[in-house]
Amino acid sequence: MAHIDERDTLSRPGVSRLEWTALVMCCAVGLTLRCARLDRATVEHFDEGVYASNIWFSREQGFAFPGRHLYAPPLVPAMIEWSIMALRPTGAGCLLPGLLFGCATILLTWHVARDWFGPRAGLAAVALVSLSDFHCVYTRTVLTDTPLAFCLLLAVYLTERALRSGSTPGLLAAGTATGLACWTKYNGWLPLAIGLSGAVAWFIVHRPTNPGLARLVARWLGIAVVAFAVWCPVWFGLQDVGGYHSVAENHRGYLVGWSGWPGAAVRQFANHRALDGWPSALSLLVAPLLAGPFLARSDPRFTWNAREDAGMGRAWALPLAGGLVLVACSLFSVSSLVLGAASLCGIAANLRRPVASQHVHQRRDVSLPCWLIAAWLIGLTLATPFYRPYPRLTLPWLIAAWLGTSAMLGWWAEMIYGRLQTTRNVGAVVSRSFAVGFLSIAVLSVALAVGASLQRVRNPVVHAWDDRTGMETAAAEIKTACQRRTSFRAHQRDPAESLVYVYGEPALFFHLRAMGVPAAPIADLSFAGPNRTRSNIATFLVTGPHAARSPVFREEWRKLHVVFDPVDTFDYAPSEIVKLNHMAGQAPGAGAAHPSETIRLYALKQIPRSDR
Repeated sequence: MAHIDERDTLSRPGVSRLEWTALVMCCAVGLTLRCARLDRATVEHFDEGVYASNIWFSREQGFAFPGRHLYAPPLVPAMIEWSIMALRPTGAGCLLPGLLFGCATILLTWHVARDWFGPRAGLAAVALVSLSDFHCVYTRTVLTDTPLAFCLLLAVYLTERALRSGSTPGLLAAGTATGLACWTKYNGWLPLAIGLSGAVAWFIVHRPTNPGLARLVARWLGIAVVAFAVWCPVWFGLQDVGGYHSVAENHRGYLVGWSGWPGAAVRQFANHRALDGWPSALSLLVAPLLAGPFLARSDPRFTWNAREDAGMGRAWALPLAGGLVLVACSLFSVSSLVLGAASLCGIAANLRRPVASQHVHQRRDVSLPCWLIAAWLIGLTLATPFYRPYPRLTLPWLIAAWLGTSAMLGWWAEMIYGRLQTTRNVGAVVSRSFAVGFLSIAVLSVALAVGASLQRVRNPVVHAWDDRTGMETAAAEIKTACQRRTSFRAHQRDPAESLVYVYGEPALFFHLRAMGVPAAPIADLSFAGPNRTRSNIATFLVTGPHAARSPVFREEWRKLHVVFDPVDTFDYAPSEIVKLNHMAGQAPGAGAAHPSETIRLYALKQIPRSDR
């Protein structure tokens, strides 16, 4: 039975100037990928429209989009509302919360990986997250997934510390972070599941005497109690709208069960491949270089002479070749799959050698972090495909993959460069490294040639910079069409006196309201039913792809289409994440989403005067 000295678990070498340099460079690249060309990013996704539209509703309407509680807890929508009031409804005004949480995740991932597995792993992790196409894409959205990713990582990190120490401040911090994750998204309880399963596996395998199983469970219960106390206001707020039962019932409709698991898993793989670009592939090359030779000069164990300095230059061949092989693998599959495989290797390697440190006199047991990452990675790999395969649902899985891969690269670099410093025959080690590097580069060249012939090499684009303004452009065209239609009516009527009902398109409703168009979201056509009364207000109906896919709408339209006059149609090209979101509702094997979607504008016919 092992005894864990908790004082040793907190020791870490200081950050060297070289490490600071690499960190700043990676953060600068990550911020550029996330914050550049914000004029191409705005509200487009269905859920984005729900979260961003709270500002258009009064106290009588609950300061919230109808049914908002079914989609997310109130924290992120409230932050978006505050940002819009401070700035403006479009651009950075609605994107600010996601950008802040996404950029903060870069630094947090570096800190967690460094604290758990050492400086080499920290730099590998910051390279992986800063260049991640998937994370960059969702950082530039008005969704809850990027804030959840930050809160989830913070909660798991604080949970690990609290389970080890058992201190009251540590338990309060871990519980508060978990509670904030629950305020962000309804699956914010994941840190509790990860903490319990990881801690139990750690105890079963390693049998630590301090803490024992009873203490571990008691500490976990303390975290859970604090988390529930923090989340209680959300739970009480749901009582007026059907309670949490209504939320659970809504989510149950998106479960696909065992029969749908294989198809959902395959679809998620396709989602990651569709959003993979050259930054993600490049991260698999940069991470080994930063974890390996880049930090060599800052290590106090290095006492190279002139001859060994010359040999050390050639030792870059091994991490360079290894990184290139990882890049080749990602080109033939997807970078996320490479990260997942590397994570499992990293967990296994660190569990075999639990003391993983840059400095041998500063030991740290990494078995508990490894089991937490294993529970995180394996649990979400099994659980996520039970849900309809929306791409954003895999972002929490990706965080575990970054941490596991950084653990693998940190362990690997320590083995290689630790051996270079302890052996007397440095030239032999370097020569072997050079030979392996040369062989790997040759294999890579063949792989790239085959990949090019199969046209499998991905399109060299930055998906984060995709144009997502199609819905906003369509809203501007609808506004113009409505104004043109009302101007043809009686001269005494104010052309601005109109009302636009938007069916099933919250993002379009958001943009219309932001442009000053009187609009209202609807989920049925009751306003046009046979009991409607005559109105002097010109009334319009806007439908889009969600209405076209709704059997309920089609049935209502079959009965009521005669009371509408077609005004105009508008085509817009949805971004990749919206197309993938639409494809999530299709059966496995169905064709790709249409490259363009159609929005239709109708005018409600006036009731003849004789019918008054």
